[in-house]
Amino acid sequence: MKECNALKRGMERREEEKNEMEELYYNEGKKEGLMFAKPSASGEILYVALQYKTAREKGGGPHDIGAAEQGIGEYLLAVLHDLDDPNLLSREGLPGPLIEAWEQGWKDGVVEFYGEIKEKMFEPV
Repeated sequence: MKECNALKRGMERREEEKNEMEELYYNEGKKEGLMFAKPSASGEILYVALQYKTAREKGGGPHDIGAAEQGIGEYLLAVLHDLDDPNLLSREGLPGPLIEAWEQGWKDGVVEFYGEIKEKMFEPV
């Protein structure tokens, strides 16, 4: 019985650590999304905010990040490559859930920025 409880506590602790790591990467992605959006052209911001689908939203998995997304994919892959963190890859060498969390945070950062400026974007000059 003690072994079962210890195993259960270990699994719970591992799940908590996984969630904490995903939250960390989500927050880092969100910061990067805000940094991306601030100097970006309004067309790029609109595209990401209204049309870009993350791997999670597409249901395709992390290996689909930025696939065929008007240069956004190239940007995302370059940023993720610069992170150079072995924890980002699954055992199979494919991008893992931490990258998905980062990408979702990135998009959410752009969407947040869009929410702050959208009224100004469409004001008559």
